[in-house]
Amino acid sequence: AGTKGELTGNLFIGGRLDAPEIRGDARLQGFSAELPALGVKLTGGDFLLRGEADGQARITGQVTSGSGQLRVEGSLNLRDGSSPLELSLRGENVTVARTPDMDATMSPDLRLRYVDGSLQIRGEVEVPTARVDLERLDHSVSPSLDVVVLDPQPVPSQFVFPVDIDVQLRLGNAVRLRGFGLDGTLGGSLHIRDRPGRAAQANGTLTVAGKYSAYGQALTITRGRLDYVNAAYDDPVLDIQAEREFRDGTDITVGIRVRGSALAPETSITSSPAMST
Repeated sequence: AGTKGELTGNLFIGGRLDAPEIRGDARLQGFSAELPALGVKLTGGDFLLRGEADGQARITGQVTSGSGQLRVEGSLNLRDGSSPLELSLRGENVTVARTPDMDATMSPDLRLRYVDGSLQIRGEVEVPTARVDLERLDHSVSPSLDVVVLDPQPVPSQFVFPVDIDVQLRLGNAVRLRGFGLDGTLGGSLHIRDRPGRAAQANGTLTVAGKYSAYGQALTITRGRLDYVNAAYDDPVLDIQAEREFRDGTDITVGIRVRGSALAPETSITSSPAMST
């Protein structure tokens, strides 16, 4: 939405069918765009495609989002039918979301290659800052059990562009989560692997710190781990302990422990010393 820019230049594609070449250049200046769903505005875009003597075309450019700038470098080689496009994306503190439910920046160092009909994405992405409101993100509503769908219409098949992702995701010191009783921070790193035709998997450990409200009490998270071992993004193994100490002469520490998988958690109440029943 709101896309603007000026495209100028003179490109010529010639040569033999088995050895095409690109000459001349094309430049996109003053590029800007809005991504309303993410609350992001891209400004100051300047991209150049320039043909070189070896028949390839060099790609350079940059665009600003928030206080960060995303830089692009790469090449287009029409002679390589299996891998004609290679790009690198680098930046620091690039705003990727600014909405009521999420505000986040990223610092990517990624390599993109178009290989045999699929897009390969490799590298690292750091998330220096993020604020996520979990309750605002939870918009999903399951249908009632008495809902019956009659004579469903077949959905036409849609072309899905295959993407092969192998990326290390690192969380900085200012990633904050709120909602469903949680008010805390998230840290750690994950190795994300997503291949066409296979379920996406994550490996690594995320740590949680902060406060958790349960049974009308504000508890301090004393241990918080989300472990991923070839796991789906939404199903890590949980090891979370949140406690509160009562200094009313009893010196009892009570808490809640959450273990098991995220999709089937097991919750128990703890106390130290043990309280009589």
